[in-house]
Amino acid sequence: MQVIYLMLPAAYFIAGILPILFWNRRTRVSSNIYLLGWLSWFCAVSVKFFIATIQNLNWPIFYTNIPLMVINTTILEAIEVLSAFLFLKYHPALKEARDWKSIVGFGLGFGCGEAITLGVIFLSSISIPFSLEFMVGGVLLSGFVERLSAIAIHLSSACFLALFIVNSKKSYFIMGLLSKILSATMAAIFQVASLPWGLLLSIAFMEIAFAVYAIFWILILLYVRKKEEIAEELPPEQVVKIDRLNVLILSVIFFFFMYVWSIILKPLLTLPPFLHILSQVGLFFLVTIIIYPLLGKYRNTSATEVTVGGAIALTLYTGAQNIIMSLQPNAGFLTIAMFPFFGIICATGVYRLLIPTRD
Repeated sequence: MQVIYLMLPAAYFIAGILPILFWNRRTRVSSNIYLLGWLSWFCAVSVKFFIATIQNLNWPIFYTNIPLMVINTTILEAIEVLSAFLFLKYHPALKEARDWKSIVGFGLGFGCGEAITLGVIFLSSISIPFSLEFMVGGVLLSGFVERLSAIAIHLSSACFLALFIVNSKKSYFIMGLLSKILSATMAAIFQVASLPWGLLLSIAFMEIAFAVYAIFWILILLYVRKKEEIAEELPPEQVVKIDRLNVLILSVIFFFFMYVWSIILKPLLTLPPFLHILSQVGLFFLVTIIIYPLLGKYRNTSATEVTVGGAIALTLYTGAQNIIMSLQPNAGFLTIAMFPFFGIICATGVYRLLIPTRD
């Protein structure tokens, strides 16, 4: 009996969408707050993938030596914490978002955005043999339950960082950092550990451990929330604004250039890996440097709209490629989106340093 691989991406989608629907039912947070949370995650993972790939090419000991691998994974996870902190503290659209509803919305955007992105990237038209391990271990536990735990960890970390920014208590920053990096340490240890049970029981043990860990941090967050005085709602005049038409235009442009890249990819495969990556980053750096000022002139496009459009286009392109080519995707497929995106964020950063524009 065959089952459709799409069941796993569906589990990611459901896990990513349910918390947002729940929060929207309770509040009226702007969807742009969720978008900025997702963008923060996308920027962090792009930088992480670029650094990790350079490490693997030049210093493979970071991934062959188990203690070094665990330490390195933990340190790289701090990039996600730094990204969330920088967005919350310095992004002009979020500087005034110091209310509880927006803080939670940003944290959900960070975690749910990751789940939905993985759902898109894991899209595939293949079928695989039915097995209990895939249905229970892969779809239910490693898909749905694992994503809910990850979302809870992302949420608690982002909220602690926001509490630190609002109240300047260093303990909140430490909790925001520890809640994230310790989860990465656990994941790295489980990755190399040899558990004494079968595959399904081993998966169940790991996911239950992560669920307990996530619940632990959510309970601490709820306890802290009762102690702190935070505004409940963002004033209407401070609602984040992102032009949807600008994002759509940019998404189409970046999707087109990703298709162009796939056409010229074959000759570049003969290049050394580092030069191959550099050429991909360089192409999207140049494309962004050219289109950003053009759209900025005629459409008053912001740096946020450029990066959101790029993230959407590259995510959709990766999922479409998997479906068309009937590939069985894995987490490594994120590199298809993350290297071009690294070029996009480098270009927007350089351009904004030279010529201040809308954010």
